[in-house]
Amino acid sequence: MIICAVALCAFMVGCGDSIIPKTAVVVAEDDNVSVYLNREDKSEIPQKSLWIRYKETNKEKQLLVTHPNGRADWQQYTNSVRVPTDSIQTIGRVTIVSSFINAPLVLLIEGSSDHRNIDSFIITDTSKEAIGLPTSSGLVGISQEEG
Repeated sequence: MIICAVALCAFMVGCGDSIIPKTAVVVAEDDNVSVYLNREDKSEIPQKSLWIRYKETNKEKQLLVTHPNGRADWQQYTNSVRVPTDSIQTIGRVTIVSSFINAPLVLLIEGSSDHRNIDSFIITDTSKEAIGLPTSSGLVGISQEEG
């Protein structure tokens, strides 16, 4: 019974030396990584923090903190564009694109700061830049091409 409690504790946020806030919720997960989103305040468009936990090592890391009043002049683009992660205004949904061991974690994050358009970004766990995608409707699907 004690072994079960220890194993359960290892997967709970806030157990032991976890740096992930206890109020964070799992928004995406696969065999290699868990992704957490934490609401930092109670405003209409709240500041949120995005955290990851690597399951193999139990290592935790904060990827970014949104800035609801961040610079958004790049939003009028027709092609993908590199933007600093501190210009991302909000996060509503996270999709794990790739989480291979010994390769950068790749996430698609989406959010709507104006309650109308959905901004989409590709981020990695190794960069302070995101790729802003020229979309306004969010993720429709993911496909892979060989070659």
